[in-house]
Amino acid sequence: MRRSALTVLFALALAAPAMAQQQQYAGREQDSLRRCFDDGVRKLTEQKVPMEDYAVVAVGLCDAPIRLYRDFVVSFETRRGNSHQVALARAESALSTEFRRARDAFAAYNRKNSERRDPTPGEAEV
Repeated sequence: MRRSALTVLFALALAAPAMAQQQQYAGREQDSLRRCFDDGVRKLTEQKVPMEDYAVVAVGLCDAPIRLYRDFVVSFETRRGNSHQVALARAESALSTEFRRARDAFAAYNRKNSERRDPTPGEAEV
């Protein structure tokens, strides 16, 4: 019994740094950022914005939610006792994760819409 408890504690100790890096910062700030990115995906796809320009345009559209979420994560991390530099790094990582999720959704949405496109008159005759 004691050996299995030690094994479990050892496994948790090894997993703790990995879990800390995967910290989820759920809350209103994350919800508003995701909503802004999701709305941006739809709007930018309708406007046929190329994938290369997505990053610049999405960041411009969601500037306020990005700043709120970054400040929320920094505040959360500093309350946990981390230095300001560590808190900024964690905020950057969390923002990167959210942006990657939105960029992947944009790419998938573009692929889905390009597969549904109407045939050209030449293709319709065949």
